[in-house]
Amino acid sequence: MTVAAFRFGMEGAERVEWKGRRPSRWIVLIGLAAIGTSAASTLLDLAIPPPTGDHAVGRASWVWVDDSRPESHTPDTNDARSVPVRAWYPAQPGTGQPAGYVEDLAAIEAGLKESGEVGWLETLGLRMVRHQALQGAEVAASDGGFPVLFLSPGNATNVGFYSALAEDLASKGYVVFGIDHAFQVAAVRIQDGTVAVYDHSMDTGPESIGAKIEERVADLTFVLEQIREGTGGVEFLAPSLDPARIGVLGHSNGGISAAEMCRAEAAITACLNIDGQAAGGPFGYQQDAPAPDQPFMFLTKEASIHDALHSRFEAAGAGTVRAVVPVAEHGDFTDGGLLEPDVIPFSNTGRSVVVTTRAVVSAFFDQWLKEPRPRPFDGLDVPSDLYINVYPLGGNRPIPVEAS
Repeated sequence: MTVAAFRFGMEGAERVEWKGRRPSRWIVLIGLAAIGTSAASTLLDLAIPPPTGDHAVGRASWVWVDDSRPESHTPDTNDARSVPVRAWYPAQPGTGQPAGYVEDLAAIEAGLKESGEVGWLETLGLRMVRHQALQGAEVAASDGGFPVLFLSPGNATNVGFYSALAEDLASKGYVVFGIDHAFQVAAVRIQDGTVAVYDHSMDTGPESIGAKIEERVADLTFVLEQIREGTGGVEFLAPSLDPARIGVLGHSNGGISAAEMCRAEAAITACLNIDGQAAGGPFGYQQDAPAPDQPFMFLTKEASIHDALHSRFEAAGAGTVRAVVPVAEHGDFTDGGLLEPDVIPFSNTGRSVVVTTRAVVSAFFDQWLKEPRPRPFDGLDVPSDLYINVYPLGGNRPIPVEAS
């Protein structure tokens, strides 16, 4: 190994290091496809890493309807917008029941395949994925209420495919509301019982990003209103929520939506964009969109940064963070990398990325929604290279920095 990474904060730099190599994903998978399911499952680690917090994790889901908005993806002008929501929350140990990793898999399986995002082999594997959340568990006792996070997934990606991150945050005392943006995720069941499959007609080029983000922000705003009202099935959670501590995060298009949501809602305390960039860089879909006024983190995979974008981060000032996991690929920020073939002696880079992501995300939100610390990222135990810029850097150069 060679010294390869630096972590920069407002008080200097630390060296951190890890190197990994990803094996060919499909060579192993093709071989395993010819083996029986039982034998294959012993070679494929179809499990997400256990949560690292002190709480057990509960899970619940709803489909809410926003009567104020027509559904633009269906021909019937009387259709209102369906907003499927999944919650992960701190739970009482010993309560709740095991549930499948993908909710309603039997009902949405055909839609997942139709979307083109999930193949038949993947849907078979989804039945074997092990996770920790328990359906219908009782909410853990809280002193003053748990902070709330809203999670928006990547394009054509169900929010359940971020369970590793969401379960970990819930185990650390957050209530996470994940939104399955109908017709923007692979497939999800909506209010009338039908399955909303990813709408490829929206993929008309760069100009389509704005329409997608605006629809997502409207979904997020509606869910925030529902949580404030404490109705629609969320009543059992409402007394355990702290409406004064709210964060929003997302991946890819969801990350851009998180930044836009922060600008739209002053009540949001902090926002985090995971590897989402558009015309406004990580700050929004419009050209030269400014950073939100609230504390903002951009978690990405590209170690280099253009001078102009660095200047925009610097101008955003205190509370702005840029973190880089250079070994990552875009899809590794989902559970997808965890569920790829992981046969000894190869290492699963996706697992390293997810474990690192969980540590960085919780450290950021802990800083702004729990107990502030002078150096919130110090002491993170992560299995991959990690670069962090805490702005303003002042005279320090942005990462990466060449070893002397």
